[in-house]
Amino acid sequence: MILLQLPVSKVGLFAHSLYGCPMKRIAYAGQAYSTGTGVAEALTQYATVVSRIGTSVAVDIPVQEDNGTVGIRTFLLNSTTQFVLDDIDGVSSEEDELARFPIPEFPAIGGKAEPAIGEKLDSFPVIDDYDLELPDPEAK
Repeated sequence: MILLQLPVSKVGLFAHSLYGCPMKRIAYAGQAYSTGTGVAEALTQYATVVSRIGTSVAVDIPVQEDNGTVGIRTFLLNSTTQFVLDDIDGVSSEEDELARFPIPEFPAIGGKAEPAIGEKLDSFPVIDDYDLELPDPEAK
């Protein structure tokens, strides 16, 4: 496997509305969590890759608590994870949103590819060295 760390740009993740910078509500595991747009979009991108790789990972997400403070919730992501994002009224500016809801650094997923110990790469067979019987795509 290949080690994967997704770079998530903070530029271009925000949209303004008449009432300020919109936030996102994440419906996950029967609960609703409010967070920054950048966090929600990064989580969506990361969850997509986690699902494709077929692994599981726990991630910490900054969310707005009922009393208005920011807390951390842990989401378990895997190939069956489902969540829904909705726009909600948010904070006054992008800077305020980034300060309150910083985009988290998600853990690297996948494995680290290393050459076999003591073996030369040219000693491994190449797929062309085998006589593969593949079906004829034009045969019906």
